[in-house]
Amino acid sequence: MSFPTYCEIDGLDEKNYQKICRKYNPYFLKENNFKLLGYPDIIQDEMEGDCETIYQGYDNSYTTTLVDQKKIQAHKHEWILLFQCNSICTKETDIMFGDFGSIYYWIKKEDLKNKDFSHIWLILQCF
Repeated sequence: MSFPTYCEIDGLDEKNYQKICRKYNPYFLKENNFKLLGYPDIIQDEMEGDCETIYQGYDNSYTTTLVDQKKIQAHKHEWILLFQCNSICTKETDIMFGDFGSIYYWIKKEDLKNKDFSHIWLILQCF
């Protein structure tokens, strides 16, 4: 089970969000190394806007115009998490993404529906 971030739920602060998540998901904030579809476990910021920015051909490191930003905002909801893999540090396995980070694969919902995996984006976030 996954949940949207507390920022995406109107009138909900982080403390109450964590209470709700713990109540409905016993695995909340426990070691989950992989996630297929659903909502990402965000380390830094939401990533849908970054996916759309790059998809539209903009360099993510440069400021876009207000018109471009509105265009990006209008289409960022079209992205969905395809797969998330967190850093894994056990006796048997040591896979590290940055500083205990995660990698996230994103796909447009329409592309997933059509089984078109040619426009997947990978984003790394770490602590």
